[in-house]
Amino acid sequence: NTPYYTRNATYSFTPTTLGAYTVQVFVQASDNATLNQTYSYTVANNGSVSTTPPATPPTSTQPASTTTPSITTQPITTPPAITQQPTPSAIVGDANNDGSVTIEDVTSIQKYLAVLLTERQINLTLADANRDGSVNVEDATTIQKYLAQLITQF
Repeated sequence: NTPYYTRNATYSFTPTTLGAYTVQVFVQASDNATLNQTYSYTVANNGSVSTTPPATPPTSTQPASTTTPSITTQPITTPPAITQQPTPSAIVGDANNDGSVTIEDVTSIQKYLAVLLTERQINLTLADANRDGSVNVEDATTIQKYLAQLITQF
């Protein structure tokens, strides 16, 4: 994984054991050109750190395409396992427990996945429309297919 960092930020490198280290720094410009520089560090027995200056100037590469990489700013989390049991009159797909399966159930699932609803605000058992044991975007899609009459049952 390539982490993306904040513009104008300063980052530090702290060696924790004796030996030689190589740190590669990549910077992506607004035109998607990438500059990279390699730094070498050596940690001696006395705890001193020596830095070898880069032997060559930073190299620049132009992107092969003009697409912008996607940046993930929120951690991806896995929703907890389903622990609720449906009531005898429950309807699979009725994630918001209003007694019917509507687009509002799809919205409830999407809000839950975006961490805008808690597991107490949604019926996870009924939201698991495809019955795979977890609530995810596939359940929202399954309910949408049901509402569009592309499928007749869950």
